[in-house]
Amino acid sequence: MKIGFHARRLFEHSQQILILLAFLFAMTSATFADTRHPAEQAEIKSVNGNVGTSLAFINRGCQTIKVYWLDYEGNRVLYKTLKSQEGYSVNTYLTHPWLITNESDKAWYVYYADAQPRTIEIIPPAKP
Repeated sequence: MKIGFHARRLFEHSQQILILLAFLFAMTSATFADTRHPAEQAEIKSVNGNVGTSLAFINRGCQTIKVYWLDYEGNRVLYKTLKSQEGYSVNTYLTHPWLITNESDKAWYVYYADAQPRTIEIIPPAKP
């Protein structure tokens, strides 16, 4: 009789744990989806390294931003964190996308280089 009671309690706790884990997974997925740029959701990525160029980023906002390269699988690779008014220059390629996020990794903008060196002044979006 006691084994049945303990088995039932263990089963109930297991169900509660599974429900909690499913909830946490759903919240994590939703949070990550909310921080991605639509271009990331479309799975943009770096293509090749044939034509070199350079980009310069200048943070003109009041908050810290992050500069990510989107690699050959479309993964974010952090290159630089810029405080207000700081700048960063990078050698890159025409087919490499660069992502700008806020300090919490919420995506703001995606940029590609031009054939000529390019400077991009970053200001926060109207609704960050």
